[in-house]
This record gives sequence, C-alpha cells and structure tokens, in this order.
Amino acid sequence: MPRLYDNESFFEMNGAVLMLRDIADCGLGDGMRWVFLSSDKGLIYFDEAYPGARGSINLDDIEKYVLKMLNNT
Repeated sequence: MPRLYDNESFFEMNGAVLMLRDIADCGLGDGMRWVFLSSDKGLIYFDEAYPGARGSINLDDIEKYVLKMLNNT
C-alpha cells in the first residue's frame, strides 16, 4: 500500500537528509530501493540492500554494479 509523503517525510543516512517529496509524491514502505544519489558527501544509497556496491566511488561504479547484478539474474 503506497504511503503519501508530506513535509515531514525524509530518509537520513551518514548525515545526509533526503526529503522524499523532492523525488516522489508517495512511496512503498518495503521493497528494493533503486535509488543511488551522488552528493558532496559521496554516494547515498541503502547499503543493506546492495552490499555488493560497497566501496563504490561514483555513479559509474554503481552502473557497473547494477549491470552485473542484472546480468546474473
């Protein structure tokens, strides 16, 4: 069941805050998170869902990781 985001909906990791309404009006509470952001503090993504992406430096590294993951299915 989707959840509508409001001005209090956010995701925080490693001191970086993402206001969820900046990217979508609503979202799902569970499931795979296909969001990788490049910020001035480095890459931001849900590392528990993508342990193979640990050590990635930039979005080019993430692209290689995702393509490898997709080709293994």
